This record gives sequence, structure tokens and C-alpha cells, in this order.
Amino acid sequence: PFTRVVANILNVGLDWSPVGFAREGIKHFETPARNERARNQALGRAVLGTVAMAYFASLAEKGLLSGNGPTDKKRREQLQSTGWRQNSIKIGDKWYPYQSWGPLALSMTLVGNTFDLSKYEKSDEETVLRHASVAMLNTAGSILDQSFLSGVQDLFSAVDSKDEKFIESFISRQVTAAVPNLVKQTARYFDPTIFEYNTLGEKMLSDLRVTQALGIGPQLKPQLNVWGEERKGEALTEPQPSKVTDDATKLFLAENDLFVTVPSTSTKLQVSSKESRPMTSDEYYSYIQLSGPAIKEELDRRLKYIQRLPDDERQYYINSLVTEERNKIKKQLERKAR
Repeated sequence: PFTRVVANILNVGLDWSPVGFAREGIKHFETPARNERARNQALGRAVLGTVAMAYFASLAEKGLLSGNGPTDKKRREQLQSTGWRQNSIKIGDKWYPYQSWGPLALSMTLVGNTFDLSKYEKSDEETVLRHASVAMLNTAGSILDQSFLSGVQDLFSAVDSKDEKFIESFISRQVTAAVPNLVKQTARYFDPTIFEYNTLGEKMLSDLRVTQALGIGPQLKPQLNVWGEERKGEALTEPQPSKVTDDATKLFLAENDLFVTVPSTSTKLQVSSKESRPMTSDEYYSYIQLSGPAIKEELDRRLKYIQRLPDDERQYYINSLVTEERNKIKKQLERKAR
């Protein structure tokens, strides 16, 4: 049944695209006596959808329409720190999710995914045909992200995933489903923080907001983004409009497809002249918490210089700066570990 739902949504959406002309031509050839009113309505949908797609393409080219965004989760999180949202349209200084906007939402998703693929996924096979085909697959995934099918998407992802935390997160959502959504949504509205967890039990308590943020439960740490800032989830079930940040550095990086790398969780500390070991989870947390603000401060200070650099030198310069700042924090952690 889930396959049929996705197929039906795609089928209706394609009527609002150039595909609608081809479909109507086939129907007219097969049944010449077809109802004239139905034929005109079908052609009208195809015309409106095609014109709309051309307009959506102009918005996507200007960075005002998004699809799924980068496939790398951390890169998406960095973009989200600027106020950007996937599958959204920028109107004024806010990003508005469009997935519930009816048949035209499919055209917007297809256009957004095509442009996002060109922008974020560099490849030797830069062809329109390849982008269109992959964008169509991403569009099907976007449909599954809609609230009434998100559970199905999570199930598919959990089955294919090798990430233990993702699997634990999926199981936690199923176990806590017995708690009325109103209770969980109310708690999330007042505290949309996303917490770190190490066990399935901690994830379940996090989903239920049974943490020391409420004065009860375990002491769970907020998840941090690459800047060392606490990550916030959606306060409500449906994605809400998101205001664009006024941070000049974050905006410049996002607009120029520049990213700060995320350090590996297996990063090692040199604890003696002959011994090194991977960071503990607490040490890694401190590593992000301390290095994020330091990196941001240096990027702020050197922003004008970075803006003057040639396009092909900016990312290399940023990577060098990030490595330099993280090495300083790493040495602090090594001194504490000895």
C-alpha cells in the first residue's frame, strides 16, 4: 500500500509537468472521442505545471528554492544553521516548507533536487539526463519524508543503515509511540533541543523529554553542530518556517558552497611520547564544544580576506584554518589526558 501511495502522488504530480502533454497525446490517440472537457483540463494542468516549473527553476538558480540539499548529513546541518531548510522556498527572510502545497510541490521538489545535485554533488558525469534521473529518485524520497509517510521512510532507512545510532533512534520512536503524540509534541514545543545519547534507553528518555532539562531523568548533553552550538529540532510535527540568519560568515559559506569539515569520532590523542588513543565520547564532545567557537571567531576575523581569495582557493584556506584551530584544542585535551 505504501508503494501505491507514493506512485499515486508521483502520478498526479507528473500531470502538472511537461509529461502531461505526452500523456494527453497518447490518450487522444487511443481514444479520439474522449471527453473534450477532460482533455482541456489535462492540458491546462500540463501548461500551468510547465510554466510553474520554469519559474521554479529561476528561483532555484538564485538559491531561493531547495530540494533535499547535500547528501552528507553534516553539511545539511551546517546549512540549517543559517536558517536554510530542505524542500522549502525562500520568501523574504524566511524559508517555508512546500511539501504540503499540493500537486505543484512535486514539480518544486524535482526542480529543487536537480539544482541541488548540480550544486552540492560534484561529479565527472555532469549531464542534464543524469541529474534529472537522480533528482527523480530524490523526489520520491522527498514524498516519503512527508509526515504521513515518514515512518515508512524511516523503516526503509533503518533496514539499509549500518549506523547503530540511526537504528536505535528508529526503534526508540516505535517504542515511545504508545505515548500520546500530544504529550510528546507539547514537551518538544517547550524544549526542541536534540540530545546526545549512548544507549537505546537514553534515546527513549530523550524522545519523551525525560531529562535533567526538566529536573528528572539522566543528564543528557545537547547535540552540537560544527560551530559548537546546541542543535534544535522542529518544535512542532510539521516543519515550520525558518528565519534566515544575519550572520555574515555563515551566509557567505552557504552561498558559496563552502563547508567546515567535521572531525572523525575516531580522532586520536597523543597521551604520551609513545602512546596515542581514540578520544572518549566526553573528550570528543569537548573537542567540538571548544573548537567550534574558536573556528567561528577566526572565520569572522578573516572573512574579508577569504572573500577576496579566488574561488578555487577558499575551501583550501578554510580547511587549513580549521586544522590549525582544532590542533590547538587537541593539545589542550592531550595535556589534560596525560
